[in-house]
This record gives sequence, structure tokens and C-alpha cells, in this order.
Amino acid sequence: MHNISVEIPAALGVHPPSGADVVLIDDLNNALAGAGLPQLKIEPITWTPPSGRPVIYRSEVPDILRIAGINPDTSDMVKTFCSGPLPIDDNELDALLEMRERDGHSESFRIALCGALDAILIRLYSAERQLR
Repeated sequence: MHNISVEIPAALGVHPPSGADVVLIDDLNNALAGAGLPQLKIEPITWTPPSGRPVIYRSEVPDILRIAGINPDTSDMVKTFCSGPLPIDDNELDALLEMRERDGHSESFRIALCGALDAILIRLYSAERQLR
């Protein structure tokens, strides 16, 4: 028996209206590839972040691992979770700014902005700490 370590991606930094954590499908497939596992065709959820990149709920990752042939509930699998939220990345920030120009007064922009606000603040506080 051997252990396989899969680095489960951290939450994206923006959230759907439900507030659930999501991960980029590309990041998950990269994590599977890094563990020597094949990439999977993963169906995205219907909500997309402002950038339009496909995501899944982070809570679905154990099921994805089972599909890949890994049982995350046994000692054969060592899961590594990234802790804490990620700051919003450049793609999401750029998409939010474009959305503001197009739909600045719409309800969809307000929802996207509320979902990204924590991540934007994390990024600003992180930049401020680096300047000190």
C-alpha cells in the first residue's frame, strides 16, 4: 500500500450567491495531474465567477477523487487542504472591473461584487503587509 497526496485547491476567492466555496476545475485537474492521476471531465456548476472560468463546489472534491479511483475515506489517501481563502486573482478582478463598466447598476453585478468583496479585502491587506 502507498499513500497518494493530492493538493486540493484552495477556495477561489469569489463565491456564488450561496456563499459556498468553489474551486477552479483547471486547478483541480492540475492537482490530479501532479499526483500522477488522469485528468477527468468534470461538469461545472451553473454559476460562474466574473471571469467565466468553470468551477465546482469544493465540497464535491471527495466525490471527484472517488471517480478518479481514490477513496478519500481510507488511509490509502492523504488529503492536503489549503487553509484559508485565497485572495481574488487578477482574472477575477479584471472581469469584475469590466462587469462594472457594462452592468455597474445591475443586480448581477451587485451579487458578483458581494461574492468577491472578502477576497478583494484579503488582497489589499496582503499588499499592505508586503509594503511594511
